[in-house]
Amino acid sequence: MGKFFSFDKFITPGLIRWFFFLLLFTDFVSSLGVMDSFMGYSFASKIGGIMAGLIYLAVSVVMSRVFCELLIVVFKINETLVQIRDQGKQKPQ
Repeated sequence: MGKFFSFDKFITPGLIRWFFFLLLFTDFVSSLGVMDSFMGYSFASKIGGIMAGLIYLAVSVVMSRVFCELLIVVFKINETLVQIRDQGKQKPQ
């Protein structure tokens, strides 16, 4: 419990993974909404709606992944800087 209040260990990187799966679910549901909004009575509009939904799904999944990776990069930079700091403390001058 002491590490929790002293912020020695971050919990956010683990939460980012769960957040990514939540984003994937919302991307899928949103793509269904895009497909439904383009659906009409003709066959061509139904194909167009399906294609629009699939394109939206592909782009939104990639963008969600990039967003989560950028968040994780910040924490990886912090870990690397802490390692560099600790190595500097160990070397005698």
